[in-house]
Amino acid sequence: MSILAKIRRTIVKKHSKLSLIKEEDRRYYDIQTHTLKLDNLCERDISLGKENSIYCGLWQLTQNLPTPMGIRLGRDLDNVYNFLRSNLQLDNRIKFHGLIAKILEHINPANSINIVSEYLKNTEDLDEIRRSLDLFRLSDVDENELDEFLKKAKFSSYTKYEKSFEGDHFKRDPKFVRLKYKTEEDDKRIQDRILDILMGRRKIDGVINELYQNIARNYTSEEMLKGDLTCIKPLYDNKSKLIIDVGDIVEVKKLDYQGDSYLSEFFAIYKNKLPTVAFRKEYQLIYNRIIDQLYILFNQKGDNILNDIKNNFAGVIYDNNLFIKSEDITLYWSNRGRNVCSKDHRLTIRYKINKDGFVDGYKYNKNEDVLMQKKLDLTINEDFIVCPITQ
Repeated sequence: MSILAKIRRTIVKKHSKLSLIKEEDRRYYDIQTHTLKLDNLCERDISLGKENSIYCGLWQLTQNLPTPMGIRLGRDLDNVYNFLRSNLQLDNRIKFHGLIAKILEHINPANSINIVSEYLKNTEDLDEIRRSLDLFRLSDVDENELDEFLKKAKFSSYTKYEKSFEGDHFKRDPKFVRLKYKTEEDDKRIQDRILDILMGRRKIDGVINELYQNIARNYTSEEMLKGDLTCIKPLYDNKSKLIIDVGDIVEVKKLDYQGDSYLSEFFAIYKNKLPTVAFRKEYQLIYNRIIDQLYILFNQKGDNILNDIKNNFAGVIYDNNLFIKSEDITLYWSNRGRNVCSKDHRLTIRYKINKDGFVDGYKYNKNEDVLMQKKLDLTINEDFIVCPITQ
């Protein structure tokens, strides 16, 4: 066969393959909107007998999101997939599936996917990102590796967003709420207390009561400060009403304002390096029971902490520079943090907008002293996000 014939044959093969891909795209990819057809992909996986389909997980996620967040999720997925596809000769779907499967195990997966998407778009060191994403070619990527990747992506995205407010009106001034469960007489870590229970040296009810009492004794309302910015120049609305005063603390969340997320997370021991025994079923069961019972106690008796935190900050700046006052935000106790409930539970303080219907939002512009009032029409899920209590 001549060289010319070989070239022609290669071109024909390539065009046949491209035609097939294009045909596949029409069924599973909307070329006009640049989004995956998640419903069709889910149906395909079900027909193939695939369990734990990421596309079914994503489709279910979109059904529970407000329309604007669902549209954003479609764009973010396309951006992540196309980043993985660029300059690669090997099939990148393994990496895409591995990454999305892990993210779906966490709470607020739509936000995590958005953060990854923004990270991929705005980070200059693309080789470093690709090395990080290589992890997700493996089937046994653990939570710590995903946490590390998301932490890097979130740090990049959140830090850039927080820094964007530095200027005439705000200074970065991070403040964190901590629940102090140790005393001079009782300074054991949570891990050691669980081992005491496993070894029969302590009863679980006694440990739970001591932890709660220690926190209650160490608690001071002055320390219940949570926020990222401190106001250094007052901001008014377009009717000359003071909205954020000098000294006010403002939380920054690069999240859609219709979402529900956690403000603070406590006793998250599985974020740290732990001995092998900590991953035994009985150890994890005791840990979850401790967290769940503390959640019940604080849900019944912890309103003072929630009220102090709420009184000590002016409100939240959400994504797109949209500020909502603290009076329109509900704080509540939960036993669910970032992970799905089937994993480790975490004592958390979560937040959500407390009005269904119209709420006042305020658009911040760094170059102006006036916050432009914006009426937001919300449909808020009234349910609080909590995990089933461990028995």
